[in-house]
Amino acid sequence: MKFWQLSSIADSEGDLILRIAASCPLWKKYECLFSNIVELVETQNREILDSIVDNDFVIAVLEKVERNLYLSADNWLRSWKFHIADKEISILDSYKFFGGEVVENVIEHGSVKVTPCRIVGLYL
Repeated sequence: MKFWQLSSIADSEGDLILRIAASCPLWKKYECLFSNIVELVETQNREILDSIVDNDFVIAVLEKVERNLYLSADNWLRSWKFHIADKEISILDSYKFFGGEVVENVIEHGSVKVTPCRIVGLYL
């Protein structure tokens, strides 16, 4: 996942990214980078914004994100429950099944058509 995508997905969680980054010496670099996110965005520092974040750090952050996404029977992943049969999926599982780009697009735009998910217990 790219640096800016993780920032966008976890934006509503306050200082979650900074707290997770401070919890492990291997992630101290992210603490420094995310503490300067406003400046990085204002200057459009593509080198950092487009850099790939360590997957272990991504997972540590996403497992603490408290919002969920919803997968419909017709393969729409949404930020809201549209139908009673929509399957609730954590942000972390959504990332594992569909990737960071899809999750960020759902957070940003509200919904994305996804490839049918045939993971046991998830396929609708």
